[in-house]
Amino acid sequence: MRADADVAVAKANEQLAAAQAEHRRVLARRDDEVSEARQRAAAESAAREAAEAAVQRDRDAVAQMREQLDRAHEQLDGVRQQLSTELDQMRQSLEAARDDAGSARMTVATAQAAAAAAEQAAEPRRADRGRVAR
Repeated sequence: MRADADVAVAKANEQLAAAQAEHRRVLARRDDEVSEARQRAAAESAAREAAEAAVQRDRDAVAQMREQLDRAHEQLDGVRQQLSTELDQMRQSLEAARDDAGSARMTVATAQAAAAAAEQAAEPRRADRGRVAR
């Protein structure tokens, strides 16, 4: 009986050793799975953080471009206003020059008419002088 008991104990010890070895293998597999899951989670977290940082950089770049575009529009509006003012001034100057040219033409015409009248008035006097001198 002792021998049977020793065999049973030896068998139980073998089964216990096998169960413990299987338990260690299962624990090691679980540890590997947990480690892999942690690594994946860390990689996903790093990728998410990198994506969030990229999105923030893009948002900042878009905001900066909007500010530049707003400044460009303001500058363009200023240039348009300046050009409009200069164009109005040029139109006024052109109108003034046209008026001055018209006045000058009238003055020239008046002077020519006065000269022609003076010449006609001088004609009889010249003729009279010519008679007296003969």
